[in-house]
Amino acid sequence: MSKRNYMIFDLVLLTIIGSVIEGVLTYASNQVIFLMEGFTVSFVVLFALIGMFRWNWFGVIPGIGTAATQIFIQNQCNGAYQANPSMAAGILSGICATVFTCFLFRVIPKEKMKEKIGFLFLYSGVAFILYSLVYVSVWVIFGKVDFFFAFGKIIGWNLLNYVMASIVLLIANKQRYFLVDMNDYLLYLHNVPESARIREEIQEDKENSVMSEIADSDETNDIALLDGGTLSEEQLIELKKTFEEKEGEKKDGIGKSQ
Repeated sequence: MSKRNYMIFDLVLLTIIGSVIEGVLTYASNQVIFLMEGFTVSFVVLFALIGMFRWNWFGVIPGIGTAATQIFIQNQCNGAYQANPSMAAGILSGICATVFTCFLFRVIPKEKMKEKIGFLFLYSGVAFILYSLVYVSVWVIFGKVDFFFAFGKIIGWNLLNYVMASIVLLIANKQRYFLVDMNDYLLYLHNVPESARIREEIQEDKENSVMSEIADSDETNDIALLDGGTLSEEQLIELKKTFEEKEGEKKDGIGKSQ
């Protein structure tokens, strides 16, 4: 499969997953009376964030598809709140505007962004700010509503969605080969032999397993955690014995001095 076909397949799959989830969330939100009229639990921006992290500019496509699903389901629900044409235009324009979040990658490389929680929250925050500002602007211009009224509504609606999207983004970051730059990843797959990749994955799993066992073990002390898993089990036991002997000698010395 060529890189272009792989990208199309990946983006279509993300769009389908996002649309299904968004459809369920939008329908469920319309069945509950929220304190703020019109609020909908939404992952529209989240799927744009995931797509852009994987494919840069083209990654906004799952967000657009997910936004279209939200508008469609919202208007199919016979509730008091529906997305009128000006709001629908605002939603679609807002999600398209999130594509400019990709400029952030020039300042903070993706690998560096993955290493710190704060950078991921910043990445998510920039996207939500762009989404909200453009959404409000389009709604005000075409819907002829008060700017401050619209701005208060949009910020209120998106605040909780921002927090939830950021948390899901952190969880996605923990999954191997999910929140990655697919251009670099496909190049890696092409250049590195399969046997080397398998060894790398086995080694990574082994290191994680060793650290987990050390952390859960009652037979070792804090030195094991500081060691980072480089010592064998026998060495750790021997180290523990030496530590206990030194502690015993220290106590005996204190007893004799008294």
